[in-house]
Amino acid sequence: MPLTRKQAGATEDKLMATKQVTDNAISCHGSDISSKSHARIARFKLLKAQIRERLVEQELELEIQEIVARRRRELLLAKIKTEMAKIDVAVEEQQRIKEEAEQNKRSQIDRYKRPCDLPRLEVTEPPDKNEEILLSETKARSGSGTNA
Repeated sequence: MPLTRKQAGATEDKLMATKQVTDNAISCHGSDISSKSHARIARFKLLKAQIRERLVEQELELEIQEIVARRRRELLLAKIKTEMAKIDVAVEEQQRIKEEAEQNKRSQIDRYKRPCDLPRLEVTEPPDKNEEILLSETKARSGSGTNA
């Protein structure tokens, strides 16, 4: 008759308990450590190594995140500085254009001042030769028209 699960489990537990007792008894008396003990020690060492490895990986990931964050900050600061420099150049250009416009305006005003705004100079200039010729021609015409 086949064994049920419960019965099979109970028999396996008994076998394991007896085997463990014999393994422990042998190892306690200074003889070779059992293969189970070797496996347990190996598993324990492996788990410790995995835990240390995870911790180191987490530390490295944190360092990488810090470096990335620092780099981002540096890039943002550099971008801000270049933008500020561009703004400064634009402001200086606007000021230069404004000053040139004011200077042109002043020179235009100086050029086109009305004669009444200018101080009067009492200068007597001799009449131009063209004016003398025109005057003599008009006199000659007026004189010849009355004789006829």
